[in-house]
Amino acid sequence: MSIEKSQQMNNKQMNTNHKGHPDSADLRRDGIFHPDSEVVFTTLEAYETWYGRLAEKKMVVAILTHYDTWSKRKAAVETALVRELESQGVGVIAVFSYSTADEENEVKDFKTVIRDYFSSNGRLRIDGLINFQMQAATGNSQTADLFVQSVAVFKQMNIPVFRPVVSRLQNCEQWENNPAGLSTEIAWAYTTSEMMGMIEPVLIGTRQESDDLLKITPLPERIQRLVARVIRRIELKKIKPADKKVVLMLHCSPCAGVEATLGAGVGLDVFESVVQMLKTMEIEGYHVCGIPEDGTALKKMMVDQKAYQDFRWTTVEDIVKAGGDLYRMPLAGAGGYNQFYQKLDPILRDQLEQAWGKPPGEAMVYQEQLIITGLSFGNVRVMIQPKRGCYGPKCTGEVCKILHDPSCPPPHQYLATYRYIDEILKAQAVIHVGTGGSLEHLPGKTNGLSRHCWPDVVIGKLPNFYCYNASIGVEGIGVKRRNYAVVLDYLPSCIQSDYSQITTINRLGSFLAAVEANSQQVKVLRQEIESLVSQIPEYLKIIQKEESFELGIGKLKQRLSQSIVQSYQQKNHVWGEIPELNQQVAYIKESIDGTSLLASLMKKDSQDEYTYHSEMLLLISKMLNKDDKKAVYSDDLDNPRSTILESSVLVNEIEQNRSSLLTVANEKNALIQALRGDYIEPGLSGSPRDGLNRIMPTGRNFYLMDTQKIPTRSAYAIGMEMADQLIKQHQQDTGAFPGKVAMNMISTDISMTNGEQLSQVLALLGVTPVWNESGIVMDVEAKPREQLGRPRIDVIVRISGVLRDSYPDLIAMMDRAVQMVAGLNEPETQNFVRRNTQAIVAELILQEGIAEADAYRRATMRIFGDKPGTYGAGVDLALKASAWENEGELARVFTAFSGYAYGDGLTGAVSRKEFVENIKAAEVVFETSASNRYNLLSSGYSASVIGGFNMVKNQLSERHLKQYHGTSNQQEKVVVTRLEDELKRIMEHTLFNPLWNRSVMDQGYSGGAEVMRKAQTVFNWKCTTENIDDRAIDEIVQTYLGDPEMADWLSAENNFAIEEMSRRFLELHQRKKWHPSPEALEILTNIYMKIEGDMEEMMEESQGDYQGGSIEIVGHQDVEAWHNSIKELDVLFDSERKL
Repeated sequence: MSIEKSQQMNNKQMNTNHKGHPDSADLRRDGIFHPDSEVVFTTLEAYETWYGRLAEKKMVVAILTHYDTWSKRKAAVETALVRELESQGVGVIAVFSYSTADEENEVKDFKTVIRDYFSSNGRLRIDGLINFQMQAATGNSQTADLFVQSVAVFKQMNIPVFRPVVSRLQNCEQWENNPAGLSTEIAWAYTTSEMMGMIEPVLIGTRQESDDLLKITPLPERIQRLVARVIRRIELKKIKPADKKVVLMLHCSPCAGVEATLGAGVGLDVFESVVQMLKTMEIEGYHVCGIPEDGTALKKMMVDQKAYQDFRWTTVEDIVKAGGDLYRMPLAGAGGYNQFYQKLDPILRDQLEQAWGKPPGEAMVYQEQLIITGLSFGNVRVMIQPKRGCYGPKCTGEVCKILHDPSCPPPHQYLATYRYIDEILKAQAVIHVGTGGSLEHLPGKTNGLSRHCWPDVVIGKLPNFYCYNASIGVEGIGVKRRNYAVVLDYLPSCIQSDYSQITTINRLGSFLAAVEANSQQVKVLRQEIESLVSQIPEYLKIIQKEESFELGIGKLKQRLSQSIVQSYQQKNHVWGEIPELNQQVAYIKESIDGTSLLASLMKKDSQDEYTYHSEMLLLISKMLNKDDKKAVYSDDLDNPRSTILESSVLVNEIEQNRSSLLTVANEKNALIQALRGDYIEPGLSGSPRDGLNRIMPTGRNFYLMDTQKIPTRSAYAIGMEMADQLIKQHQQDTGAFPGKVAMNMISTDISMTNGEQLSQVLALLGVTPVWNESGIVMDVEAKPREQLGRPRIDVIVRISGVLRDSYPDLIAMMDRAVQMVAGLNEPETQNFVRRNTQAIVAELILQEGIAEADAYRRATMRIFGDKPGTYGAGVDLALKASAWENEGELARVFTAFSGYAYGDGLTGAVSRKEFVENIKAAEVVFETSASNRYNLLSSGYSASVIGGFNMVKNQLSERHLKQYHGTSNQQEKVVVTRLEDELKRIMEHTLFNPLWNRSVMDQGYSGGAEVMRKAQTVFNWKCTTENIDDRAIDEIVQTYLGDPEMADWLSAENNFAIEEMSRRFLELHQRKKWHPSPEALEILTNIYMKIEGDMEEMMEESQGDYQGGSIEIVGHQDVEAWHNSIKELDVLFDSERKL
């Protein structure tokens, strides 16, 4: 249709100026526009008459923008999108409207916009929506939550809703040069749209050189990226299941050991989950064949075929021989690596070649081909994500390139793997299964990625879904903002509290009472107990370790009671599987514990913790086991408090929690919906303790809570108590206030506790948040000295990369608090922040001759972390690669990785000297935890940071750091102890607990990996802080290597794990970090000789060189590139040493 005829037709419906802009006499509030049309269309039919049949297009995408953007001729981004979409054969319907309805002025609400512009005859005509309006879907209703309204509308549409990002505060050059991306624009750029389930936050425009925030300059290359991803998402709706190809990408922990950690995923039984996914896909019509019987069979298939990366005991030649290669990518020709490599920006190619050499590099290369590994099940591939920072069948300081430079790009083979998936296999989607991959942690901007950011480069246009633990939302947000993933969250692991043990505990208690009373029933009761425990080997182990039967029974009762009160036994979740009854009880109790006011009253009314926990478990179990809910209030409950236990409110809470829990089956539905291209409903991230009704149903695209209310009032109260207890503990140990506290802070402090540790930092400084009536934190203010009643304690905070990325506003809050306190006109004896700041100022002026004003800002730096775009403290990498000779080298690694300052106006400024100066003045190091799921032995990160502080301090001063730990995971109770005591407690409840051992043995291969990881973390703590007693390591050796049953289990289920454990303890001994007993050393030596013999026999027919069990110490002096990056620290440490 000609433009002239179109204009004549539309002028009958509205007055228009040229290019579709209304004149002042008759303002249009909404309509369809197009950059080639001089008119605005008021119906879809009119637009289609002019535009041509939409049905003839391969797909149709709607663009919805705000009236102001269109009316003021500021739709440059929208215009560029229209052009790019149409160039790819996509039909476009571009609409402007107000974001809220107004019936008086005939302003349409969103549902009417859908009806009039996106639908015909009641049928939706669009396949996807690019939405630039934030409140479009909410209409003008005042009766429901705005986000709930939006989600309801989007669910009804059931198409992907895209929300590209624009920067209204930065021009193109500023954005290109800003490693923090859009960190100052998170609220409107990311948070709100994530709460509505909108996806694909590709940055496509930046601010023009103008004061007008609506004037945005489109970024052509970024628009191409968005459009390519939009098309691929929508294609999921167009392709039949039988024709779709899908990759399930699993993870491992390369530094911990590739072969020992296949299928790693926090809280998820990954192999069993993958089998369930394959079965679900087969039922839904996907071409899936040869599905293994169960997860164990899948794991065996992967191990037998060596369908993973090379490492200590696996060469690329062995992988090819065993059939683990899916594809051998040549350099040249069709399907060759060079066709992808040459398309890379020259800057990226240079980065790759600087780190890994010219293609193909050295990682996974066989006969000049890049080997892509995995298993094939029809149209579905199951793969292990490639190693991100090292190469070859070894783990040393030479091959660990990420240790040399944390911002190094991934190897050629990493990039080749994802190009294989996208462009050779031509998969429709990749699904990353299990929390803990590396793609989201590749170098690049924090968010608002550019073409030079490696997460964007690697994922390309491939649709990405990520199965992620619902309780680790802060880390999961990174996969949405940096990988463009749609999250499908899963239920966290179950903290097992077996209510059936309560009867046993009561019987044990009766026996001990009879013994104490010298009762005649002792003999009979003893026979009953002996009969009971003889059937359970773990009970016998506990009893036999004690000097007498009675003491053994006492210890067993203590162990069982502790498992009821505070269990560390976990059962990993299986994707979409409804938990067994005893696990349902445990999940519901965790939810009730964290959310129920009545449960809180019941706990306070209990004579002790065990009474509360046992009664609550019995109550929930009886409700779940009996149809007659009144029958639960029986005499079986010990001393029931009828006013609480018989409360209908509590009964209803339990019933509601169970109903919520049973919706976990939605995870399977969500997988199919995602692959079908449907809209995935958003949901709030959280753990069961936050309430099952909050996190269920899982399978949703989670988002984070609003940080405006962080810290909450309750979190601040706990933080104050934590600060007070820390000060009191230090006073008890030294008789003085601590002058400065070094702290390790990770993202879970915000997501799990609403800012308890953040509050502790503020409380130490003598600062309090200022809340408004709605609980929003408006500012912070210093408490008057008279009210504080003690000196202001200085701090240095080492933040994680995820915390840096997710909560820049809270980091700025801490920094403002420090600067405020440092500037107070108070005596230095009462303000340690001011005292230490002045000392650093003097030091900087003396050493560098700079002006006082310049020195002052540097002297107030207290918040440090990873280099922008990188993640990790470095120490763990060096320890696992044995890439160190002494503590001084580890101290330098920690400083190199951590010496970047953050805060107001600071986005990772290189500040190694300031970092070291702060540690030098510290007297205390503090670590905190808030959940039984994660503790000091869960990973090596805490040991890296706390140990890093400790080793730097030891290099600079004769005075050692006092080391403390705090916990608040019981909410009502805050406990601060010495760090070594907390480590002892954790080991007692896990590694030295036969009940915990049984729970990990039940998990087979992954259980072996869990034991190994804890042993590796013990190794880390011993190397960096020596907070682990020699006798404790003796006991670990005797428990896992000296016990034939345990050693045989480890060897059978995960021989790589037992080899790693044994070798680590031998390394400790060789480095003189552990002085074993003769018995323990004999056990270790003998078992390792046997293990190594078995491993070498396994490797008899191996081809190629491999490291095996040898320990090769390669430090930074041995690697030129690494040494050049770290040698300046030698000068720094020498100048600061022992001053």
